[in-house]
Amino acid sequence: MQWSQAFAKREWRLVLPVALAFIGLPAMVFQLSMPAEAMQPGAAMAFRPWMLWILPVMLINIIGGLAISAMALIPNISVAEALRIAAARLWVVLAATLLAGFVAIVAISLASLLAAFLALIFGAAPTALSPLVTLLMFGGLSYIVVRLVLLTPLVVDRPLGPLAALRESFMLAKGHFWRLLGMLLLMMIVAILLLFAVQSVTGLIAFLLGRGLGAGQLGMAIVALSSALLNAVISAAFYIILAAVYRQLAGSSSGI
Repeated sequence: MQWSQAFAKREWRLVLPVALAFIGLPAMVFQLSMPAEAMQPGAAMAFRPWMLWILPVMLINIIGGLAISAMALIPNISVAEALRIAAARLWVVLAATLLAGFVAIVAISLASLLAAFLALIFGAAPTALSPLVTLLMFGGLSYIVVRLVLLTPLVVDRPLGPLAALRESFMLAKGHFWRLLGMLLLMMIVAILLLFAVQSVTGLIAFLLGRGLGAGQLGMAIVALSSALLNAVISAAFYIILAAVYRQLAGSSSGI
C-alpha cells in the first residue's frame, strides 16, 4: 500500500476537503436534523418525513466517493474534473447497486420459501430453520458486498455500463475474496475504534462545557464537527485504499 500512502501524503489537502464536503458534513447535518426521540435506544422505526433526507445524503456521499476515487486513479486531475466524472458515473453505480440489490432480494426470498417448504415436508415449525436461513442470508450478502467492493474505482476508471461493471467487479475480486473480506473487516474495526475514542473524548468535553460553563450547544457542536472530520478522514482513507487495491488487482484475477 505504499502508493496509497504516498498519494495521501501528497494530495490530502485536496482530498480531505472533498471528503468533508461530500461525506462528513452531509452526514453531520442529517444527524443534527434527526429528532431527539429518534436517537433514543429502542425508538420505534416508523416512517417519518425527515427520513427522506437519507436519499440525498446517500447520493452526495456516493458522488464524494467517486470523486476521491477519480483523484486517486487519474494523474494530475483537478477537483472540478473529478467531480464532473463523479456526476457522470453516478448513474452507473446506482443502477449496478439496484441490480445487485434486486438479485439479493430474490435470492433471500427463494431461500425463505425453500426453508418454509422443507419445514412443511419434515413437519417442523417454520421458525426451526430460521437460524440456518439467517446464516445463509448473512453469508450471501457478505459475498456480494465483497465481490462488489471495487465497483466505485472500477466505474471511474472504465467506461462500463451497469451490467458490465457488475460482471467486471466480480471478476476483479475473483481469487481474492478472503483477502478483501479481511481488509474490510480490519478497516471496519479500526474505524469503530477511532470513532469510539474520538466520541468519548469529545463527549467528555461537551459534558464539561455543558455542566461547567453552561455551553451545552457549543459542546454538541464540537462533538458533531469532530465526528464529521473523522468520518471524512476515514472515508477518504477507505476510497484511497480501494483505489490502490483496484490498481493492484486490475487484470490479474483468478480463482474463487
